[in-house]
Amino acid sequence: MRATKAFPFADHHRMEVFLETFNLTNHVNLSGYNGNMNTTSFLIPSSARPARQIQWGLRYSF
Repeated sequence: MRATKAFPFADHHRMEVFLETFNLTNHVNLSGYNGNMNTTSFLIPSSARPARQIQWGLRYSF
């Protein structure tokens, strides 16, 4: 999800402030499944993707 607010300045100049979030619901995304059918850990996830991440920034256009 991304939210942006633009602030116009004189003569085609503009500043944008934005806030971005990744994995907003903080749902666990499992990965790293073992695909070897001869092991007892077949199709058991061994890792998880990163949790919720938030970043913000500024963009100046001229």
